[in-house]
Amino acid sequence: MARTSRELLMLQDHLAMENTMAQFMSACSELCTDPQLKTMCQNMARDHESHVQMLGQHLRTTMQ
Repeated sequence: MARTSRELLMLQDHLAMENTMAQFMSACSELCTDPQLKTMCQNMARDHESHVQMLGQHLRTTMQ
């Protein structure tokens, strides 16, 4: 299904936000001294990285 240019821009914006959050949570995990909080931040970073991969793949298949 073809996406409108507005939908593609929204997907790109969301991809950029997810990427920023992945980097932020990764940086937070490095600053944490509490092991539980560190693990939580690492898990959140992985979740956002997964979203980046999923959105990137969706954009690639949509653009073809």
